[in-house]
Amino acid sequence: MTKFVKSYLMRVTAHFYLVNEDFSPEYAEANHGGEETENNMRYYWEDSLKVKNEIKSIELLEDSVYTIQGVFPDGNGFSFDIPNMTQLLLHGEDESVTALAFSKHIYHNYTQEKDGEHEIIRVYFKDYEVFSNPIPGVYITAKDFPKELAR
Repeated sequence: MTKFVKSYLMRVTAHFYLVNEDFSPEYAEANHGGEETENNMRYYWEDSLKVKNEIKSIELLEDSVYTIQGVFPDGNGFSFDIPNMTQLLLHGEDESVTALAFSKHIYHNYTQEKDGEHEIIRVYFKDYEVFSNPIPGVYITAKDFPKELAR
């Protein structure tokens, strides 16, 4: 399924969060004014990246295939298709495309908000499965990661 999310020129920053499924908002509210604590964290970690070019639209692709490409240390190139991915494609004013991609098994949801001329994307991940972050903005579960790259 393809869905366009926005269509105007914008600067984009993406934040990624690993959600602590055991976080108790009730405990936080009753004991700490709603704030998280060391023993009751809302997120295990947060990562972020700022997209350099101006973005004109954001497209959501669900159940898509993401292709990871690169070069092995010996100089030989590689290309692997990874199924079961959710992608946010950031279409640049200069016709470039930046992909934020995540295995559908860890993807929980995302939000998007405007702050002046800046668009902020927040992507939330479930903490059920082991996954890696081989490229900024790309998160792939261990079971979907190409075995040839897991050396």
